[in-house]
Amino acid sequence: MDTQELLTRAQELAVQFVPKIAAALVIVVLGRWFARAMSRVTRAAVDNAGGDPILVNFLSSLVYTAPLAMVVVAVLGQLGVQTTSFIAMLGAAGLAPQPRPVADLPRRTAPGSPRSGRWRATM
Repeated sequence: MDTQELLTRAQELAVQFVPKIAAALVIVVLGRWFARAMSRVTRAAVDNAGGDPILVNFLSSLVYTAPLAMVVVAVLGQLGVQTTSFIAMLGAAGLAPQPRPVADLPRRTAPGSPRSGRWRATM
């Protein structure tokens, strides 16, 4: 390939991908702005209702993260990536059985506790 063919090909690629990249950047900026705004509204609402600080942080993080996942899918779709498998993976992760730490409690005891087998009563 000579230089002229390379420049022509680069121009074709730029014309094809620059609008997609610009639209993806707009989606990212607006999506983050929306997610932050919703997170702040949620934080203020739960805080004003007298919610527990842990609950306030959890809900505001959840309300921030959920739209960001949608933004990622939208950006990938805008860039031409097939997002069907990504959406299926997110759905499967949400439906996957979660570990039950309370059920595993007898096996996870602190060393020296009566259940560990190394405990001695001292008097």
